[in-house]
Amino acid sequence: LANIDELYRRFNQQPDLSDGSFIDKFLQQLKGASPEIYQLAGEIIFVHLMIASGTIGGQAKRNLINKVLSWSSAPVSIPPELDQALDHGLARVGAAFLNYRPYQLWFLIDFVRTWKQTPRSQQEQALADAWAYKQLLFGIPISRAYAQREALLHIVHPDTFEPIVSREHKQRYARVWASYATDPSDDVDRRLLSIRQNYQQR
Repeated sequence: LANIDELYRRFNQQPDLSDGSFIDKFLQQLKGASPEIYQLAGEIIFVHLMIASGTIGGQAKRNLINKVLSWSSAPVSIPPELDQALDHGLARVGAAFLNYRPYQLWFLIDFVRTWKQTPRSQQEQALADAWAYKQLLFGIPISRAYAQREALLHIVHPDTFEPIVSREHKQRYARVWASYATDPSDDVDRRLLSIRQNYQQR
């Protein structure tokens, strides 16, 4: 928690909305941090990028993560099994996912801080119950990071939530395949789950 709080202080609480590349601004925000903070920053970016396919390839993901890790006075390497995962993705992301990277990362950091501050019993419930997890996740304030939030649903509970990062696409698919839905809930994820289950049965 101390490490995530430090990254939160440096990045979330000191946003740099000036012109310039993300990587140049991120370098200044992390300047002088301990090796643990640089590694944590690399890990956060890994989670951010691992779901993406289409508009960004594995080598571009790898280059960005390794660049951040290289700033540390004691740099670490991406473990081989995690490095391989960067060549794949769960969903084709749009330009907004990449252009709004600071917002996506701010939300990831907010999520980790919330998780670390959540009582163990509630954490266990969220890992066992997908809907309890969604309630926890959706209780975190958000701005322009909706794709990242949708990705976190699938990453943690892939059997319940679809690998879709667009809220608009979810609503569209729920309408198109409505004849397969048996759950009348206003929750689009519950409707999509019932559509998938009933489609597979038919």
